[in-house]
Amino acid sequence: MKTITYVIKRADCRCKAWAKKFTLDFCGKIDLADVNSLDAVNFLKFPADLELEEGDCFIKSEAKHHSKDRGYSVLIFLVFSGKLIDFPNSGIETKKIIKNLSTDEQWAQLKAGTGQVAAALRVAKAFAIFSDKQKIDFLSSAFHGVYSEESEEYEWIND
Repeated sequence: MKTITYVIKRADCRCKAWAKKFTLDFCGKIDLADVNSLDAVNFLKFPADLELEEGDCFIKSEAKHHSKDRGYSVLIFLVFSGKLIDFPNSGIETKKIIKNLSTDEQWAQLKAGTGQVAAALRVAKAFAIFSDKQKIDFLSSAFHGVYSEESEEYEWIND
């Protein structure tokens, strides 16, 4: 199976950050309303050299530097169709897209939880429970970046 190599590191070494790696199967079983749902997953140490396979994902959160902005950024990365996909904005617009694409049973599992971490996990959980067609429709509707191993950069796509 093809793997994607990715080095996860802080954007600014002065800021606090954390990251956790898990699988979509694990994410499909978590309760978004439970703030302790990721406690079973160990934290990654920075910098972390990751080998990611289809179905792997990780969440990264980093404090925004006080001279630029305040608060934390929360990103979710997942491997789908051999590409590492980054969702830099997993907020209300993404939640609306997920709601429109999901069935009533799926939405019952996906609507819970508040905050940036729950929003990021909602994206991963949607990928865990969506059909392939729903995943493709989701990708074509959401703003996302695709990581290129060759150039070690992101292609930003807004379909």
